[in-house]
This record gives sequence, structure tokens and C-alpha cells, in this order.
Amino acid sequence: MEKPSVRTIDYVVLVQSSVMSLDEVPTDIQQEVARWLSFFVSGKPEDAKRADKDVKEHEDD
Repeated sequence: MEKPSVRTIDYVVLVQSSVMSLDEVPTDIQQEVARWLSFFVSGKPEDAKRADKDVKEHEDD
């Protein structure tokens, strides 16, 4: 698992702090932010992979 960019971490913090929702994150990094949010909650990289899948499915709606 690669390290997240500073921009990604900034958005992770904003979402975790309830300043904004995941839907408000720019679409170019939304998937990455969702992945790191899942990782920081569970500490498991496989949960991050599941978050990637969830975001992709949500984009199809």
C-alpha cells in the first residue's frame, strides 16, 4: 500500500472531522480518500480495497 498524498490526507481529516462529506471530495481523489478512511478506521488494508469497490458502485448510481 502506497503512502497517501498530503492532499488526500487533508480531505481524510476534513471528512473525519465532519467538515465535509465524502460526496463533497473532488472526484479525482474521492476513491483514494474513501480507501484511506476505511484503512484508518479498521487498520486493515483489505477494508480499504472494499471501500474502493463501494465508491465505484456509488459512482454508477
